[in-house]
Amino acid sequence: MAATLFIKMQFSDADSIRRWVLDGMQKLPSAFRLEYFGDGCRRNKSPEFRVENKARLKEFYERERGAIELYGKRIECDVDAFLAYDCKITWFIEKPTKRLIAQTEETLKHAIEYDCHYAYAADYAERETRNGYYVPGFELPDGSPNGFAADDYRRYVPGLYWLNYFSKAYLKKMKIDLRDVEENLEREITAWGKGSFIRMYE
Repeated sequence: MAATLFIKMQFSDADSIRRWVLDGMQKLPSAFRLEYFGDGCRRNKSPEFRVENKARLKEFYERERGAIELYGKRIECDVDAFLAYDCKITWFIEKPTKRLIAQTEETLKHAIEYDCHYAYAADYAERETRNGYYVPGFELPDGSPNGFAADDYRRYVPGLYWLNYFSKAYLKKMKIDLRDVEENLEREITAWGKGSFIRMYE
């Protein structure tokens, strides 16, 4: 089981990610339920900042122009729709439970309903090993990578991880033929919604 589960979701546009935040987030699987929202500077656990406070959440989201953080138990979820052409959600989940791991695919499929067109879930350590690199002069205190290759999902596909989703529109844009993936990697590709899932390992 991953020490830290990392999930990235790329949405088609700012309106899609806004609908996920203001409506879809309330319908996440139980292990992924988010409780509070904020600006990333601190975790305010007052009732005012609970996600159930929809009026306050909407006001806060609009004021921050789509760049907020959401929190749950051992979960940090960064929402970034500040740039209308690059709308993404990034999850960091410390010591994920077996129940949460089991609900990861359902959570990705839930995002697809809000026009998420590319997503993957991975062990964060695997992502660091495969995509991380070091920029001299900007070293982090813990010695971890301070940059990631192919991190702009509008231009690159960073790799295939544990769970992967590609919409048909994204595959066409990136000129990817999943038949080649299925043949060369001998992995079953499952159709879902307007795209396909690939599970690389159990």
